[in-house]
Amino acid sequence: MSFLEKADYPDSATKEYSRTFLQFIFLKTLGITLLALSLFIFLSIVTYSKNDPSFRNANDGEIANFFGIFGSHLADSLHVAIGITMFTVPVFLLAWSIRFLFSNSSSYLIKRIVLLPVFIAFFSIFLSTNNTPYYWSFEYGLGGIFGDTFLKKLLIYQPFEINQWLQLIAVICLSFSIFLFFLVAGFRKHEARELIRIRFEHFMILL
Repeated sequence: MSFLEKADYPDSATKEYSRTFLQFIFLKTLGITLLALSLFIFLSIVTYSKNDPSFRNANDGEIANFFGIFGSHLADSLHVAIGITMFTVPVFLLAWSIRFLFSNSSSYLIKRIVLLPVFIAFFSIFLSTNNTPYYWSFEYGLGGIFGDTFLKKLLIYQPFEINQWLQLIAVICLSFSIFLFFLVAGFRKHEARELIRIRFEHFMILL
């Protein structure tokens, strides 16, 4: 067959190529979107001020938030709902964007993203088990209203002494939070094992 003749590719091969190409475009576009969203949320929460206008604070004062009125409303809503846990949101978004942009096998990550609310729940409850520092000027704890509310519900069902029950809740929530962090962030088994090995070696050097 000369190069002038039209190649006759099977329909199945053409459809498979089209599907792969569209999936590639979708994942890269998703990666760029998540990267931009990560930057937006990060700058919104690090420039958060409780004095900025928000759903619970209506005023006409100067806005300190980097993204203005939109950033102040977003940051305050996250702070009230989940407290310090809000700082993990842009971390996850950044980790996902890197996977989608630079990994050729990142489709598995989509199944793990749905576990983010579970991580947020466990970590917020764990934070609420801790005492707030002296400079904390909010009426809710470190885990926000969500963490405080669910912690109170769990404390009602105390099977033994309240302080021991609180400590057990903290240990369980922290353990699940660590496990879910690696899972939701997209770490695979060999990556997690390598990270743990490196950290352990650094710890042994310090000893």
